Amino acid sequence: MAMWMALVVAPLRSPAGDLHGPNTLEHQPAKDAAMEGHYEPRRGAPLILFGLPDDEADVTRGAVEIPKLGSLILTHELDAEAQGLKS
Repeated sequence: MAMWMALVVAPLRSPAGDLHGPNTLEHQPAKDAAMEGHYEPRRGAPLILFGLPDDEADVTRGAVEIPKLGSLILTHELDAEAQGLKS
């Protein structure tokens, strides 16, 4: 029974999860900027995998990034603008 349920439900998880990025950007842009570690708005924003946020200097130090993936996840466009904490 569990295998049949997984067969039915598993394909629905990806589209549902994909809708969370644009929804968070629309309703909670500050939350999204804080999770990503973006202080300034950026076009083609990278996905920051990890780093150390420095609130006094407004930068994420030692950030390991994947270029343009943050914008792609949030807006489904590579060069879209992602909001920052300052905006």
